[in-house]
Amino acid sequence: MDLDIQAVFREVADLTPDERNRYFERVHVPPEVRAEIASLCQFDRRDERLTDCIADVAAAVLHSDAAPVAGNTYGAYKLVRVLGTGGMGTVFLAERADGELIHKVAIKFIRSAFDRSEIRERFLRERQILASLNHPGIARLFDAGHAAAGQP
Repeated sequence: MDLDIQAVFREVADLTPDERNRYFERVHVPPEVRAEIASLCQFDRRDERLTDCIADVAAAVLHSDAAPVAGNTYGAYKLVRVLGTGGMGTVFLAERADGELIHKVAIKFIRSAFDRSEIRERFLRERQILASLNHPGIARLFDAGHAAAGQP
């Protein structure tokens, strides 16, 4: 009997291992095909965990209460609007809000969902490197700090 492995996999992918074995017995699936399908099922489960992990991170990013929003004030600056969003954070146009100076700046916030030690360190290194650069083609760093929620 010539079995279509993909068709059998679609039949058993969502079954428990016991249910899958009963199906294999009922349909007389040969051992080599069972092994191949078991391997596919194991890979499928790993992919599901990855999908769950990605979904958890996406939910944290989208539903973070600590995320900066236009209108909030950070230090002497009030956020005006989003200039851009990237993989690690969001950049806002901000203006000086304390009345001391008229000054517009861009403020980059790391997403709280990505505020893990290795990413935080990379962000802080990037910030320090930028502070040491002085070139007309490179944005100048005026200030640095942390939001009340702790993100740099």
